[in-house]
Amino acid sequence: MEMTDVREDLAALRREVASLSKVVAGAVVRLEQAVIEERTTRQTVVEDLRQEVRRRAAPSGRPQSEGVAKLRHLKTVQRFTYDVIGQ
Repeated sequence: MEMTDVREDLAALRREVASLSKVVAGAVVRLEQAVIEERTTRQTVVEDLRQEVRRRAAPSGRPQSEGVAKLRHLKTVQRFTYDVIGQ
């Protein structure tokens, strides 16, 4: 193989690396955007669920704070029960 052939191969490889780098960079950008979109969607769903829990926890004629306190108590009891049973 002559030096000219080696240089041509090297130039072709450099072009291929540059092209692949652009493809990878584009894929990274798309993945970052997908992650941001997923987080945003998840946050929206979580907030909607929280609002629904608050709504259901506060039957008519009873302040929301009572229902939320009851849910917190139940959650604490569930954690304690899990901790005791899990040991």
